[in-house]
Amino acid sequence: MTSTDEIFDIVIVGCGPAGIAAAIGLQAVSQLKFIVLEARNRVGGRVSTDTTTFGINTPIDLGAQWLHHYRPENPLRLSIKNVQQQQLHRIQQFNLSGIALTATSNLLEQQY
Repeated sequence: MTSTDEIFDIVIVGCGPAGIAAAIGLQAVSQLKFIVLEARNRVGGRVSTDTTTFGINTPIDLGAQWLHHYRPENPLRLSIKNVQQQQLHRIQQFNLSGIALTATSNLLEQQY
């Protein structure tokens, strides 16, 4: 709908995964009138698949926490492989009093 005279009960701001889920949920269980507003010219929020940078045959997922197109030709694969091959070292952390922190330590100082 594009009418500015329309009155809605609910306005959902953003057509990312949360906005889409909210709209689907409202549509399934409610008679409330709602509208979903999105500033971009596409749905998905910060999550999108880029098929222009490396071509249609090498899609790159942007903004998400998961890589769905994990193929040998995916340029991000090399970055991940390099990180996996790096030798990582654990470091000991200390609070302001010089006491070593453990995984269950409270990071906030109890006394100042």
